[in-house]
This record gives sequence, structure tokens and C-alpha cells, in this order.
Amino acid sequence: MRDLLKRRGTFKVSRIMMDTDPSEVLSALSGVLVVRVENDFESSIYWGYSNQFDSLAEGEATPFYNATLKKHNNGTTTVTWRREKEYSERDVKSILDEINKKMSLNINYMVKNATAINNDTLILKLESLLHPDRIKELQDDLQSQCPTLKVVILPYSVNIAEESQ
Repeated sequence: MRDLLKRRGTFKVSRIMMDTDPSEVLSALSGVLVVRVENDFESSIYWGYSNQFDSLAEGEATPFYNATLKKHNNGTTTVTWRREKEYSERDVKSILDEINKKMSLNINYMVKNATAINNDTLILKLESLLHPDRIKELQDDLQSQCPTLKVVILPYSVNIAEESQ
């Protein structure tokens, strides 16, 4: 209990979950000291401390967690927290290099821009046209290597302002 304040995390609860099964939300929150909540009307984002969260070093960013709730026959519920995998720019580059070898494409030339959002979404803007099957293959490969990462591929982007001049 001494290091509770080193065990901080954030997590999201959907409005649908709150409306359909508030007792499950209560079970998930029972082990969390909630210090902040933001509501966007579709979900609530919680900031808090829990003995089930990882102990963090000073200055380390607050991680995002997912809760898994398991109902038992005796009526109790067990809550397990899983820290979201965070991907650095180096991680994404390494993954793209592996896919480059597999697909025999020059990914560095093909990808115009790679943006990671909230450590859970990767948006790739392609620099050249690519057959839809190859785009799907690229997306599937990224998704298989990073199952917690949402991958969005924009097939080909044109800057309209530059084109119209």
C-alpha cells in the first residue's frame, strides 16, 4: 500500500457499459482510487491509482489499462488489469522494416508519413498508389505483429492546395 501513488493509470469506460451493466463498472472501479474523470458523453476516461497497476518510475508517463472482468458462479467478479502496449517510433520503424523484407517493397519510400496517436493507433499515409490487396496485406501484417495497435492506412494522399496551384 505504501507505493500506491506510484501505481497510476488511465482507463476508459463506455457509456453503453455504464447503462447496461453498472454493477460491472462498480466491480472494475472497486480497486481504484479515482482522482479525475473526463466525460465525452460516449465514454468516461478515468485517472487513478491501483495496487493492480504497474509501479512507475518518477517522470514515467501514465499508462493506459484495459480491464477484464470475470464473473464466478458464486456471484463474485474478478477484475484483471492489462497495461496497453506502447509503441515508440523505433518500434514502428522496426516493424515496418520486417514487413518490407516480407513484402519485397520499399516501405521507406512507400510510406509518406507514419503517425502514432495515443500509443494505440498508427496512421500510415502512403506516398504512391498501391494495389488494394497489398494495402490489406500491409495492414494485416502490422496488425498481427502489434495486436493492440489499431492500424489505419490512407492509400494515397494528395495535398489539394499544392495540386490547385
